Amino acid sequence: MDITITSVATASNETLWRAATDGKEAIGKTAGEALDGIRSQLGLEQNDLFIVYGKWQPDEYFTAAQQEQLGELMTRWRAARDEGKALSGEDQKKLEELVEAELAASGKRAEKLASEMEK
Repeated sequence: MDITITSVATASNETLWRAATDGKEAIGKTAGEALDGIRSQLGLEQNDLFIVYGKWQPDEYFTAAQQEQLGELMTRWRAARDEGKALSGEDQKKLEELVEAELAASGKRAEKLASEMEK
């Protein structure tokens, strides 16, 4: 199970944190508070979770150029969604390719981390 934690800006310029998985979500003043909220909804104990946190930054698996392009396409996708529209076919294809590339990169990062932990 994957739990995603993202920051959420409020109208009063406050930052809250949102944890989400499997159709459930929890909001907290900190990432930990949001995680605690989702964990309690799922009935998970502290020892049931293994958390890997990494700052999203360029690396050998997903470059700065790819991150920038993904960010631009996500901004366009959100704007289109909010207007009830879809991205152009070309933009949608590129967005899907970048999402797949980042997913593959996250797997490679996890493999590297697991290898380093075995040492």
